[in-house]
Amino acid sequence: MLILMGLCLSLSGCALAAVWLDGCGSPDADLVVVNDSRQEVWSIELDYGDETCWVRNAQDHALLKPGQTYGLELEGARATVVLSDRNGGELGRKTVDFSGERLYVTLEEDKTISVTEEMPDV
Repeated sequence: MLILMGLCLSLSGCALAAVWLDGCGSPDADLVVVNDSRQEVWSIELDYGDETCWVRNAQDHALLKPGQTYGLELEGARATVVLSDRNGGELGRKTVDFSGERLYVTLEEDKTISVTEEMPDV
């Protein structure tokens, strides 16, 4: 199993907690990104409006390969999730509203993003 290290860069001191899930749940993850596409996700950006955080692998590897998941703790009630490829190209974007229930943000094969409160089948 690959051990991934996430880097959080911030425009205003944002702290982003990441939890590697690899197909299982975690009581700390508010948002779980699910890669149900053939694309590799190299970074996840969370834009809260007044601050932006990124998480990416510290090594030269994809953060999420097809079929993998990645859990994050959210810093606010509303965030725009942006998934990017190796070159920084946008794979998908979706604004989510967090009300306390874990959200699953899934990158689909057609580069759309769906949001549910239940883990999708991948």
